[in-house]
Amino acid sequence: MRQALLDAAVEIVRRDGAGALTLRAVARAARVSHMAPYHHFADKAALVAAVAREGFRGLRREMEARIERCPDDPRARFRESGIAYVAFAVKHPNLFRVMFGPETADTDANPELQAEARGVFGLMQRLLKQSQAGYAIREDDARQIGLTAWSLVHGLAMLCIDGQFGPEATSPAGAERLAYAATGALFRGLRR
Repeated sequence: MRQALLDAAVEIVRRDGAGALTLRAVARAARVSHMAPYHHFADKAALVAAVAREGFRGLRREMEARIERCPDDPRARFRESGIAYVAFAVKHPNLFRVMFGPETADTDANPELQAEARGVFGLMQRLLKQSQAGYAIREDDARQIGLTAWSLVHGLAMLCIDGQFGPEATSPAGAERLAYAATGALFRGLRR
């Protein structure tokens, strides 16, 4: 039942945005009594955190699938993780907004959400360290470079889903082109 409710919640967010997400709407979509969600989620904040957690799981799966395309090239794997990040945001803008929205900003209040969010950043950090070891990427503080790379792809993702680069960038293909250009510029700046 919990997973059915969560699936319904994710679908509501994807289709209609976070503003449409209520425990009653989830109950309707899952075709259960309006009290059923309260047996699995204490309140709307708990439901939103669960939706965000699902979003981070999906993002991580997309990143992992994309980096598997280039198993022998650590630099390409790191870059592809960023491309996947931007592509995920463009494919799932409403879900992406929930993942990083003010409702989920306090991840300390939800350790499971915090673990999923940190898992995405941890994956990027591991890929960065592999890139530093195998290629001519500066060996500065990996955490700071990781934060810089994350800021770049996150900012680009938000600009794309907000339509700041025009309608072309709201398509996955257009957003990927911009992401390749931006991450290419980042890599040029990271050369030793």
